[in-house]
Amino acid sequence: MYTLLQHLRDYNGIETVFPFGETYHITASDTWQSEEALQQYLQQLGHEQINIQRITANIEDVFMHLMNQPHD
Repeated sequence: MYTLLQHLRDYNGIETVFPFGETYHITASDTWQSEEALQQYLQQLGHEQINIQRITANIEDVFMHLMNQPHD
């Protein structure tokens, strides 16, 4: 799963990636294309049986986002 994490972090269009158990939660950047484009990218790198779905951010997602903001 570490290789998948690195590939997700390298993808143009992903702002953050956080592991949550056996899944990864990502946030998209302004250059995000689509779930299909990400699926194709991951398949080209040898990742199979990847399930990509949009979710509503939960409290843990918000916390992780806030923790990544610059602190004054």
